[in-house]
Amino acid sequence: MNKLSSGRILLVPIVLFAFALALRLSGIAWGLPDAGRAFSWHPDETVVVSASLRTNPLLLLLDPGFYNYGSLSLLINGFFIHLGDSMGLISGNVFTGAPSAGDLLTARLVTASLGAGTCLFLYGAGRLLYSETAGLAAAILYAVSPLAVQHGHFATVDVPATFFVAGTLYFAARYLRNPVTDARSLLLCGLFAGFSAATKYNAGLILFSGLTAWGVAERNRTLKSSMALIGMAALGFFLGCPGVLLNFPAFLRDFLFEANHARTGSGDLFVGTVSGFIYHPFFTLPWAVGSLTALAILSSLLMAVYRRNSADYVLAAFMIPYFIVIGLAEIKFARYLLPLLPALLLWVGALIPLPENRRWYRVMSAAIGLCGLYALFISLAFNNVMMEEDTRDTAAKAIRKEQKEGKISSVGFATGPWHYSPNLQPFLAIPIPVRAKEAAMSLQNLRLIPADGEWNVSQLKTENADAIGLSEFEYGHLQSRRTSEFTLYISELKSRYPRRLEFLKPLHFAGISLTGFYKQHGALDLPAQYPSLPHDMLYTNPTTLVFVK
Repeated sequence: MNKLSSGRILLVPIVLFAFALALRLSGIAWGLPDAGRAFSWHPDETVVVSASLRTNPLLLLLDPGFYNYGSLSLLINGFFIHLGDSMGLISGNVFTGAPSAGDLLTARLVTASLGAGTCLFLYGAGRLLYSETAGLAAAILYAVSPLAVQHGHFATVDVPATFFVAGTLYFAARYLRNPVTDARSLLLCGLFAGFSAATKYNAGLILFSGLTAWGVAERNRTLKSSMALIGMAALGFFLGCPGVLLNFPAFLRDFLFEANHARTGSGDLFVGTVSGFIYHPFFTLPWAVGSLTALAILSSLLMAVYRRNSADYVLAAFMIPYFIVIGLAEIKFARYLLPLLPALLLWVGALIPLPENRRWYRVMSAAIGLCGLYALFISLAFNNVMMEEDTRDTAAKAIRKEQKEGKISSVGFATGPWHYSPNLQPFLAIPIPVRAKEAAMSLQNLRLIPADGEWNVSQLKTENADAIGLSEFEYGHLQSRRTSEFTLYISELKSRYPRRLEFLKPLHFAGISLTGFYKQHGALDLPAQYPSLPHDMLYTNPTTLVFVK
């Protein structure tokens, strides 16, 4: 019996990790640079991987010179990229100054592995805090959560930060169950909290979970142990983000920039949207985990308020302050929810009673299993569109075809060009918009006319381009607001360019579409996906339009 139990304990994590990793590897080549494009379609990946390349832990080069985020995931990326390069496994880029496809793919593999590893921490934390079934349910739900799966493909910091958050919860749970004999877990809890902050600064709030585990422990609650916890968190932060000491001016500059960015917003992207306290739970969360799981989360929160045991306090100690921070921010990207998912999904797992209560155990297991299946279907749909041709590439091919036929010799843009524009020049997806416009003007065989400002009707009239490229990234968030500049531009655009090429890609899998398209009548009959995807979950399948004379 013991041998069987030991084998099961090993088998479950292996299967969990393999399943979660397989979901994150499917479509992982999406948007990588190729012969016709120098940069990833994801606007943040180039920034992150470029900073990663400036580090090389193998040579003790630990200062990326970029601190909008903590540098731990950049150091991990840099380690594996330079290791792979030294072994001849990563080829260089044909475009000078840009990370190669191999660099980006290596960093993506790091993200995918950490995303899959998060499931193991959730399984362990759930077993310790509630039950083995709770841990298994939480791990599976995270493995299939659409936000976690989709962003588990990207070389960005959010999934790695969530890995360290889940690790902190696991070690907090270990300490909570054995505060006297397992003091080492408290130290590891602090270390992982420091790693969380060193990856994404506000993820460092997970330290409150460790402090709460220390506070509610019945024994061994000494000032010395709490100072050890905090000291290990500080050590983890400085180990993961040594630039705080090596290049403090750069750290302070970028940290303050990012803090101000969160306070002031990202242009007009989220202007007119409701408060983050409403936006995240009611608009983002149903896409992040699936609407059925979102309902289960609501039920689990009510149950946690009713139950109020030590495990619930440990999870709430992070969930509440972190939710307040992202709720107050003017920027409301879906990825900001990722560090919350471990705590929320552990609560969902805790809805399943112990097997002794057979009837409710079966009912709740089936209900949460259904939540997981629906979330899996959404994740498979995201993976599916990542394996198909991108609408920006399809639009570029159509423009080139009409160029050969003599119908198009110049293309203008409403706000760009940038990463959302048809792939007509290798450097259009460069993460610096000004540089993208400069690159557009350098194209010889097809005249590209960058936007002078945004929604400039005067330029639309005077430049007289043969075609205008437009993306859902540009107009999707403006259709409901109907600003005067936007409305006037679209009205003039339609009158001057009556022929419209539409490149639409609904979220779909196995012949079933999860999103469709609607067109508002009147001046703004532009196709937009419904139900609308969160902005940073739209990266893989944006609508691309080309208006032609």
